[in-house]
Amino acid sequence: MKQPIFFPGKRLCAADLIRLEEYAFSRTNIIDRDHGVVHLYNQGARPQQSPERGRNFFLLKEVSGITPSGRPVSFKSGSNRDTLKLEYSSRGVLIWDIYVVDRHPTDNESGTDEKYRLLHEPVDDPETRKPELFPDRLYIGRYKLTGDEAPEIIAPPYIYNLASFNFPSGWWQDWTYPIREALRTISRKNQDAHIESYIRHILYNYPFWPLSQLLRASNELAWLCAGNDIENLLDEGAIADLQQEQIADLLTDAFGDIAPIKIPEKIGEILGSTGVKRWSFIPPSQYDISGQRLLELKNRFNGRHEIKFRFRHDIDIAPNELLKVDHLYEFVAPRFEEPDNFNALCPCYTIEYPGVMENETFRLTCPDSWKKEDFSIYFRTLTEDK
Repeated sequence: MKQPIFFPGKRLCAADLIRLEEYAFSRTNIIDRDHGVVHLYNQGARPQQSPERGRNFFLLKEVSGITPSGRPVSFKSGSNRDTLKLEYSSRGVLIWDIYVVDRHPTDNESGTDEKYRLLHEPVDDPETRKPELFPDRLYIGRYKLTGDEAPEIIAPPYIYNLASFNFPSGWWQDWTYPIREALRTISRKNQDAHIESYIRHILYNYPFWPLSQLLRASNELAWLCAGNDIENLLDEGAIADLQQEQIADLLTDAFGDIAPIKIPEKIGEILGSTGVKRWSFIPPSQYDISGQRLLELKNRFNGRHEIKFRFRHDIDIAPNELLKVDHLYEFVAPRFEEPDNFNALCPCYTIEYPGVMENETFRLTCPDSWKKEDFSIYFRTLTEDK
């Protein structure tokens, strides 16, 4: 049975009410301004693709969330509901933002009455372009799609809470590290019992609080750590200032102009932590491997950086690799393994590059076994105290 779709002016019949309890959500359930994915790829689930008759399809079997306009999305494939599919080319590498669309009932281009479908927006510059929000679309992340390989998520979706996406996993722990590092720093600097108790409270709840509640708790902890004298806090002017801050739209003020992947960094900054650098993805459009095995990056690394080459989990690479850069530097890079977004152990090499001023591009002489479609490249800026 298809999910019933109601809209103003539709004529109702008895069949519309059959099994309606399975779709009990309505817009009036949403009483706060938080939106985003509520459940996606948790407990070991992974993005999937399926080749069918020479065509590739991105597959989505389960997702729930809230669109920016407050419309609930609840989809799970089963005997009565087909898996959502999105076709993509088998040639080259694609970077797409993917959405679940809560269809208007008069949209019947597909000839079915299914409520949800997948749409995509191509991304030319993944590092600087922020995902676009649409009122009735649920954004489910930024994906790298390569032929018949499993899709790779390079940026998470907008989320309702931190545990909404890929929880628990090694990737999730790395992503939310700035929050825990900020709490550790506060704990070392403040021995007050009340502050310690509040840190414990945040540690227990921070993955599951809606983002607006986590922001309010983070601001409250920062306020407690300011150490203001109680007499000053009870001053009428100070109370009025505090109340004015509390009625502000914390969610928009904090996250209005940043991509979802930077949310834990922003919370860490609110708590007073700085200098925790995340890995940034370099899109395949910014590099290529020439016939002389020369990989050229269209990046200008003017300072110290770590550059990581992460291979697919099913690729076997050498235990150590001699990597030559700019015909000036040689790095003996030992192989190590790290979990990808979904806990498959992927072999990696990392080099620490000092940076140069005169060259416009970063040039690496590739080993013969390296193929562009087999690995992804990430970088992060190193601070002086590393």
